[in-house]
Amino acid sequence: MILCKPRNRLITQTFYDMGMIEQYGRGTGQILNDCKAAGLPEPSFDNFSGGFRVLFKRNNTSTPHVTPHVTPHVKKLLLACKGEMSRNELLDVLHLKDRKSLRDVYILPALNDHLIKMTQPDSPRSTYQKYRLTAKGKAMLADEQ
Repeated sequence: MILCKPRNRLITQTFYDMGMIEQYGRGTGQILNDCKAAGLPEPSFDNFSGGFRVLFKRNNTSTPHVTPHVTPHVKKLLLACKGEMSRNELLDVLHLKDRKSLRDVYILPALNDHLIKMTQPDSPRSTYQKYRLTAKGKAMLADEQ
């Protein structure tokens, strides 16, 4: 068991007096017990200059699938993407003029979330590059409807 030594006794005493903590050093053990009861891996505790960190780890078998947050721009891109489309086709369909904005606000976030993919991933700057929805992108659109 990890023993706790208060870093700032004045703050610790204030929390104790206010009833916000029951006893000194109990929190670490409680965290370990709660993680075990929930079937989660044991967290790691790190001391570093000026702070303390508790890193909770996911248990992929017990964590439900989490849908990534999709910005309105990425959602527009997903809805506009029909089959394989070039950057110019996407600019037209989305009524955009700025290629940089298309790339930074629409395409890159969608690529990072694996919602779309390149038809030529080995040549990302190719003039023949096109984009299409991934299975995850299609599933996200289906979930939204």
